[in-house]
Amino acid sequence: YRARELNADFAFFGHPHELGVDMLDDTIILNPGSISLPRGRIRVKTYALIDSTPEGIQVRFMDRDDNELTDLTQTFPLTKHN
Repeated sequence: YRARELNADFAFFGHPHELGVDMLDDTIILNPGSISLPRGRIRVKTYALIDSTPEGIQVRFMDRDDNELTDLTQTFPLTKHN
């Protein structure tokens, strides 16, 4: 991954239109889904918000009407020591 080579904190992609977030090698990998043509098992039109909190980095998925999809919210601990 190019993100690993660059020691990136985040890597974003969206082409598959399938929402998802995970941490891989201390990099948060995020696909916010699609606000117009969602695909995959969750067919809700979505976008993502990223917040820095005392607990870590919080990723929230929002629907087209700006409602949070709370079951999908994840918080990742701050683990990098640059």
